[in-house]
Amino acid sequence: MTDLLTLKRDGWLNFLPDDDGEGSAESIQLDREATEFELTDLVESVLERLDGANRRRRLLREAWDRIKESMAEPDQLGYCIAAGRLGLDPYDPDAPDLAHLAEGLPDKLFGDLSEAVELDELGAAVGWLHEVEPRLALFPEVALRSFGAPR
Repeated sequence: MTDLLTLKRDGWLNFLPDDDGEGSAESIQLDREATEFELTDLVESVLERLDGANRRRRLLREAWDRIKESMAEPDQLGYCIAAGRLGLDPYDPDAPDLAHLAEGLPDKLFGDLSEAVELDELGAAVGWLHEVEPRLALFPEVALRSFGAPR
């Protein structure tokens, strides 16, 4: 199954067509791997065009290297994806500590939770999950692939 990247239309994405070709949906889903590849290529080509001694280029290069490092480390990548799902900048030192909130929860479960709730609901949702998580192991796993791809 393809990992999808869901982007909310907040004005700047209105140029992208949705399934009906109109660009009217609230969000659009893109293939994560293909999108990351294209964005990586875009950033690398921008960095190549900037003057090597330029301070802005150096700052951009440092930020980009940090992002690439995060993408190469599974734990950091998971953290960044969860932060992104919640609308957070994973490199913002003032952002809530997601590692603390996710402590004791399986990565997949916390990832699903970060897709399902808003940031202001996260603390209560994590507390609820800590209460019910032991009971979740009692239920059989349901393979959702047989229901088809999301629309």
